[in-house]
Amino acid sequence: VAKGLRGVTMDISAGLHAEETLRDKEARLQIALSAALMKSWQWDVVSGNLLWDDTRTTWPDFLGLVHIEDQASLRNAVERVLQDRQTLDVEFRIAVDDGIRWLTLKANVFSGDDARPANITGVSVDITDRRKSAEALRASERRFGQMVVNVVDYSILMLDPEGRLIGW
Repeated sequence: VAKGLRGVTMDISAGLHAEETLRDKEARLQIALSAALMKSWQWDVVSGNLLWDDTRTTWPDFLGLVHIEDQASLRNAVERVLQDRQTLDVEFRIAVDDGIRWLTLKANVFSGDDARPANITGVSVDITDRRKSAEALRASERRFGQMVVNVVDYSILMLDPEGRLIGW
């Protein structure tokens, strides 16, 4: 018959603190990604599985979301990055519930133990508003240019916000 109590105690407070620190960092990362209109993006080249933010899919299914006119350029950019081990930096359109969005994908290739590409990891950034603003600026510049070209017998005066003449 055994007498007494035997056991082992272990201080796990360091592990608990590390887990809490990791959860805090993850929460801050999610806030930063959301504020910057970013989503994490990771493609396991070997298995074909792709994780885009919280969405699990495959590379072919993800490519199917990409606008038909942008699929070849995205595919070619990814193939070049896998071959050259350069940083991926590509813009493309994607179909979502509320229409078409412009994204830029910035990612790096990471190799496995065999030195072959194992995954591409990075972020996608929604640049739709930036693209719309750039197009609106180009359209405004075209209209202004047409207006100036068509002025023959008139002067164009440029005024500052207070109404003072600054050019003509």
